Amino acid sequence: MDRPASQSPVIGGEPASWAGGGVSKDVYLRAVLGQTPRLLGLLNRNSCSATYGCFDRNYWHYRVVDTPSARCQEAVLTLALLHRIPGTDYTGREPLLRWVGAGLRYWLTIQRPDGSFDEWYPNESSFVATAFTTYAISETALLLGTGALEDWPSLERGLVRAGRWLLAGGEARALNQVAGSAVALYNVGLLTGDRRFEEGASERVHALRRLQSGEGWLAEYGGADLGYLSLAVAYLAKLYRKSRWPHAAQVAGAGMGFLEMFLHRDLTAGGDYGSRLTEYLIPDGFEILAPEGEAARTLRAFARAMVAHGKGVTVAWLDDRYLCYNAYNLLEAFCYGETAVAGEAPAASAVSAAAAFRSFPDAGIAVVKGPRCEVVVNTHRGGAFKCVFSGGVTIGDAGAVALSPRREILYAGIWQPSAECTVRPDQVLVKGVLARVRETPLVPWRNVLLRMFQLTLGRVRGISVRVKNLLRDLLIMPRTHSAASYERSIRLGADALVVEDTIRWAPPVQISRVVVGSRGSFLYTPSSKFFSAADLYEHPTVIDTRGGDRGAVRIAREYDLAGSLVNLSVSHADDGGAG
Repeated sequence: MDRPASQSPVIGGEPASWAGGGVSKDVYLRAVLGQTPRLLGLLNRNSCSATYGCFDRNYWHYRVVDTPSARCQEAVLTLALLHRIPGTDYTGREPLLRWVGAGLRYWLTIQRPDGSFDEWYPNESSFVATAFTTYAISETALLLGTGALEDWPSLERGLVRAGRWLLAGGEARALNQVAGSAVALYNVGLLTGDRRFEEGASERVHALRRLQSGEGWLAEYGGADLGYLSLAVAYLAKLYRKSRWPHAAQVAGAGMGFLEMFLHRDLTAGGDYGSRLTEYLIPDGFEILAPEGEAARTLRAFARAMVAHGKGVTVAWLDDRYLCYNAYNLLEAFCYGETAVAGEAPAASAVSAAAAFRSFPDAGIAVVKGPRCEVVVNTHRGGAFKCVFSGGVTIGDAGAVALSPRREILYAGIWQPSAECTVRPDQVLVKGVLARVRETPLVPWRNVLLRMFQLTLGRVRGISVRVKNLLRDLLIMPRTHSAASYERSIRLGADALVVEDTIRWAPPVQISRVVVGSRGSFLYTPSSKFFSAADLYEHPTVIDTRGGDRGAVRIAREYDLAGSLVNLSVSHADDGGAG
């Protein structure tokens, strides 16, 4: 079924302006153009090579991995958009179109017989890789028109195989992936005329409505995370733009209502208090839905200012892999956004007008704001917090860490919704158990065993899924509790922020050091732990506990409202209480 190319987007040429709070959408295009040479360097452009069209440079060039990440092929959509957007050095360039075709063909060569794709290791059958690449590949076909593609029948068969695999599968832990699968299925339906895919897309959106928290967030490994929620909103907005389904707009709207509560005065969002630690916002959903409501317009203004000022984790700060994944989202924001937003309230003003205290019990998040400081705390993650001061200083704390004499790691910031907490406008208090965490680098013998397994029993779909879930549990949600406990109190007063941590332990636990004030987290999230400006203000406090197999230490930190640590006090006890 041939589809004509999508209509070229209308491009505004005026420079970015901050008059009246308005910022041109051109900031998105400029951000991507600055990284396009890096993106093109990731692509194998040698037409005589067997891996021509592969965007995973670690695979085709360095040859340090044995499985190309299918998700890197999402970059074909970035190139297709750059080819169509007028007024740049890449507009209409024939090599770009050739490379898009090569990327599409390479995507087909790495598709598994069942229609799925691998992201990290062979025979993985990754839901996210299948969903997100199917969206990017199908969107490229819709943008350029199937008649412009050299081997559309083969590509159509590949998209149908991927769509059927998505219809038969699902994802329960990371709901942004469900949103991505919905618009991917809808696109396959548009390209093939098969209504089963459209029906499957609608069912996914209805499922998201049922699973969405009453507070507006969609679960990411049990909790709320701003970056991944903005990605879900982006996929739902793109689906709404195509389908005009009210339920897609409703889920996205509720998500944006939650997101706008966490836009910080330093033009950052997310971070240490999120369930997956992300510090970026995906903006295309806000741009698409801005005509539909005030929350989207606030988020649009904020996202544009964020990119214009280089705040948060911008596309320039992403690693090569996530540049492939995310660059096209900024180009879609550019294509579908209004040219300029004259007179729109500055994002920082909208943020400062928010309520002084907000609590989200389901998410375990509390927001406390004063005239010169705002604190966001996650009570489900050991009191991990982010504090933004009006003078520009931002401090983050990913949770207390205790180290044994044998370097065993005990961590408060693990996902622990059962932790006892008290949330009031003047204080947030959290009590829980320290969890044992293990860092598991991929050593050669472990890698050999994993590959042997995946090339034999791992070929069986049911077994492969169980192994993937086990790996997720080990890396993302470890739950081994210890005989040590933590207590964290956070108080924002008229002239100071006071954070008190108490760590208690008893046999068989031994603790030699306690670290607080560190942004170092032991949660595994691929799209986290990029550098951000808050890292420049990190000041970890390391306390020697004097050894012993029973005791307690209390650490009190006082920050003035300029963000400086003005007082630090430490007390020890050996009887299980802190004196």
